[in-house]
Amino acid sequence: MTWQPPTEPNGIITTFRLCWSLSAEHEVTCAPLNGGASRYQIRSLIAFSEYDVSLAARISIGLGPIFTRVYKTAEGVPSKPQDSRAWNTSATSIFITWRKPASINGILKGYQVFSRPTEDTGEPSPKDAGLRTNLTLSGLEPYKHYDVAVQALTGAGGGEISRVMVMTDETGEPHGRGDFLSFFLGLGGIIVRVCLKQFSVTTN
Repeated sequence: MTWQPPTEPNGIITTFRLCWSLSAEHEVTCAPLNGGASRYQIRSLIAFSEYDVSLAARISIGLGPIFTRVYKTAEGVPSKPQDSRAWNTSATSIFITWRKPASINGILKGYQVFSRPTEDTGEPSPKDAGLRTNLTLSGLEPYKHYDVAVQALTGAGGGEISRVMVMTDETGEPHGRGDFLSFFLGLGGIIVRVCLKQFSVTTN
């Protein structure tokens, strides 16, 4: 922020006292500045947050009137989506789900999801998930490891990426064969194959 000295300081300005705090909070940070200062950059603030800022000039007999104003910081990028999980729903499709980031740092505009075979080094094209927290990826190759990533978006851009690895099924059948339900579940960097025996319940 920048400022001009008082037009009537009524003495020699020895220092300026600049203070700031998050609005509605009591913890205040102050910086004493020399009397010739006319600008200061406040750092390490929280994105998309309101701050109360005050400035006063000091002469030999004390502080003068205090100038106060509320400022709002710009949007930042979000933290990574939480609890990303993925599993195959067929030999050519994967379902991924997640929860919203702990810190949005702005207005959430949506999510985008990336996927590519693990051995592929190319740049994957993003798929728009809107504001939903799940998406089905289709048209994939059977029985192949995939790196899947999801990213939240604000006006400042894409945030930190949450990654998960999952494997498509080995056949064209949606959930395995016979009396067993089989799928690959990705949790972080771990892939687990889950097999469940199907059964039916009859009632008289």
